[in-house]
Amino acid sequence: MLFRKTFPLYFHANLILRMACTAPQKKDIQKAIVHQEGSRIAISFSYDFGTKVRNFNFNRDQDEILSSVLLRIKTNVLKYMVRRKKRKVSDENQSSSPVDCSVKLCKLSDTINPVVGIPFGFDHMKLPEVHEATTCVDAFVKGSRNRLLFIEHQPYILDVNPPTVDSLMLPNCIMTGFLLYPNNLQIRNANREDSLVQWFLSEQTFESYEAAKLVAATAKWQELPTGFFLNVDDSMIDKVIKVVVVPCRDGRLGVGTEAMSRCLVKPGPRSCPYKDRHQHTKELSPKDSVRVVSYNLLADTYASTEFSAENLFQNCPAYALEIDYRKQLFIDEILGYNADVVCLQEVDLDVFKYDLSCVLLLKSGLSGEYSAKPSTKEGCATFYNSAKFRLLENLCFGLSDELQNNVVLADIFAKIKKNEKLAERVTSRNTVLQACVLECLSSSEDQRQLLLVCNSHFYFHPDADHIRLLQAGIAFTIIDQLVARLEAEDGCVVRVLFCGDLNSTPDTGVYQLATMRHVSATHVGWRSAEGEEVVGVELRQTLPMASACGTPKYTNYAMSFQGCLDWIFYRTDSLRVENVVPMPSDEQVKAHTALPSPLFPSDHLALVAQLTILEIQSSA
Repeated sequence: MLFRKTFPLYFHANLILRMACTAPQKKDIQKAIVHQEGSRIAISFSYDFGTKVRNFNFNRDQDEILSSVLLRIKTNVLKYMVRRKKRKVSDENQSSSPVDCSVKLCKLSDTINPVVGIPFGFDHMKLPEVHEATTCVDAFVKGSRNRLLFIEHQPYILDVNPPTVDSLMLPNCIMTGFLLYPNNLQIRNANREDSLVQWFLSEQTFESYEAAKLVAATAKWQELPTGFFLNVDDSMIDKVIKVVVVPCRDGRLGVGTEAMSRCLVKPGPRSCPYKDRHQHTKELSPKDSVRVVSYNLLADTYASTEFSAENLFQNCPAYALEIDYRKQLFIDEILGYNADVVCLQEVDLDVFKYDLSCVLLLKSGLSGEYSAKPSTKEGCATFYNSAKFRLLENLCFGLSDELQNNVVLADIFAKIKKNEKLAERVTSRNTVLQACVLECLSSSEDQRQLLLVCNSHFYFHPDADHIRLLQAGIAFTIIDQLVARLEAEDGCVVRVLFCGDLNSTPDTGVYQLATMRHVSATHVGWRSAEGEEVVGVELRQTLPMASACGTPKYTNYAMSFQGCLDWIFYRTDSLRVENVVPMPSDEQVKAHTALPSPLFPSDHLALVAQLTILEIQSSA
């Protein structure tokens, strides 16, 4: 069971949360939930058949006439009534009698508000019915305030577009020492910040999750603190956890939804090496500094494949490759860096939507932007400290599109097209450059301070130095153009960060272009793949850049490769390196042969540097 709707929940918050963990209560008047989504009208209600309560769901066109909608409702309810009648007759050896079901939508007087209550002794049999030719949207949405839906003698008020939980679950792995929060939480007509979240812990411990499932319906629960996050501790080991979410908007409460954990709580790792790195980032950076993180998370779309488990990460136990395990580690790691700018690569879309974007915002005030790679389920994500920066622009550039359409690159593309094999390989890449234009909130009125944060993940193949060199040339062309535009518009020096997994070691042309601003047409990198040689292409870029973390021995440590592939490049005339968080020791990295491992959630290591924002007046 992933989640369960609990009816009815429309009272004081504490009462709601308690009721959500009990069986549904029969009420004289219930609610039919109506959602309008585009041209579709969704109608849901529960009906009590005496010994069992059943939920019914309908999805109708907004222009369908009422008589047709009511007939569909009647047909579905009647089917269930007939089946129950047949079983009862068979059990009691009685003859069957006809079964019928009355379904109607009635009008209420304007003086009666069904939400407040129906007057005592009110005779609903005398209510006029809504005309059968009325459209579904007029009957159930526009006129909902003075409508009552009747299934037999059971009245339902219409609750239109209420706050609703569409999806809720808890992870497959829950560990002590880590944050727990509602996973895959999707809420309509409300937001998670205003919604009520209550946690419960089973009083009983279990030998296995299978044993817990057998008694879940009758288990006794201990009430834990309310709030979006739960700190899992040792007292919860070998127990199950339940969460109840009641969506809320402007004081309007929706139906509570509960989810029980799909595992027992287990002890988490106690000695993750990133904890040592956190000793250098205990405090927030000063207002004139920016702490930057660049980190390839290892997307689940790659880590979860059978090929990866058997050929790339065979050193890593299967449980430690699971995203529900790894994300707890890398989220905890990122939070501990107290960063101002976080550039992430290989970010699964769902991990961004349901994990990173909410946890980093709610726990550290980091707002995030996502740029997906076309035709994949992963991409780049950039987060920024909303207490220090305001987002002005979030841009995403497809590097192959830029090569083919950017007029500044026309000469290079003309030379590339002369080699059909080369052109096909370059233009078929889905690499993107994410660019976030941030304004420093500490800027003075007469001199705005802008920070351009660029984030990318270059092509990975071992024989593709020439492709990556072209991608670097395209990326720096875009960056140069952005800087020129922003400085012309604002009359200020634009500070620049270019972060990412560029799949390029310090001896490659990519590093040379970034730090020396020039790569000649004779560079060896142009000839990394036979038959795809790049001829006559020379690259230049205009910005003085350097690597904030120098050239570490490695930032990627897999079974088959170890090297420095990840970078934080910064503009040296407007930023200065203040300090760099030391990398983990060789002993720590090699403790489980290679990465990832039970203590390292990715095959890459995070780069962390703090830079001072220099006070420089524009020459414009």
